[in-house]
Amino acid sequence: MSVPSTLLTLLWSANALFMLGVGAMKASGSLRHHLSPLCGLLELLGALSLLLSATRGFGGAASPSNFAGLGYGLCLAGLGVIISTPKRNSVVCWAVAAANVFLSRADSKGGLAKYAWTG
Repeated sequence: MSVPSTLLTLLWSANALFMLGVGAMKASGSLRHHLSPLCGLLELLGALSLLLSATRGFGGAASPSNFAGLGYGLCLAGLGVIISTPKRNSVVCWAVAAANVFLSRADSKGGLAKYAWTG
């Protein structure tokens, strides 16, 4: 595996775990924002879908690329909900949204997930 692939895999893993943690916090109502539960649920489901893209136990139509695409879409939808509010000035939200867009383009076939867990 080349160095760029290693860096992409590291970014993919960090992004999935960050979205999982922040999504769980928002969904539980830990963050004081009236749209946090909705946004958190979307981010949490997106992160779980990204993590499911790394599993090989599903066959047929449920391929890793389907889970990866769904995961990025749900994460971006959740981030879009927050960015459309007065919290849109948050650099963290914009950085995570940019990382998700970048990763979704780099991972267009769901290939990054298989390296994240197997090395």
